[in-house]
Amino acid sequence: MVTIEELKNKYPVKDVAPYGSCIVVPGDEFDPDWEHYLAEQGFKCFLTDLEMKPVTLVRLKPAASIPTRKSGKTPLGYHWTPEEDQQLIQLAKQKLSFEEISKQLPGRTAIAVKNRIGRLEKRGLLPSHPRQKYKRREMPPSPSEVKEKVTDKDGLVKELLEGAVLLYPSHRRASAVLLREATKEMEKASP
Repeated sequence: MVTIEELKNKYPVKDVAPYGSCIVVPGDEFDPDWEHYLAEQGFKCFLTDLEMKPVTLVRLKPAASIPTRKSGKTPLGYHWTPEEDQQLIQLAKQKLSFEEISKQLPGRTAIAVKNRIGRLEKRGLLPSHPRQKYKRREMPPSPSEVKEKVTDKDGLVKELLEGAVLLYPSHRRASAVLLREATKEMEKASP
């Protein structure tokens, strides 16, 4: 049986991307039985090539060697604890910003807080915050509706409305412009 300390003393420890901090064991010196013993101790082995030579990498797992995210704040695979979730729920109910909440949760960024709140909302553990709703512009009446009400002496309004009717299904904005112009003309004609 082999221990991680024995391997550290005998072989070099290097930072190998993407595995992180690893013990580099030359391929011909690695005993396949070691993989089972190391797995029982919580270490993973990877067979790969390093500097054009076959090697087995034994990834070190202690917290100090776990690679961190780009922000450097939280380690990869760092899960939210139930206590953190409870604190997050309480802070979110106070309608604090993500940045303010992240300051009260050490090691958590504002983006991590935003993502976690979204997940908690999906699971129904946190009431969803009402999003700002934008008012839709009121659609003008259809050209055919307006055309029925028109009494036009010089024919300009009728021409504008006929153009709007032709454009309406496929070019709504252009149709809306023509309707506005027709409305202006009708208002001019009305005493």
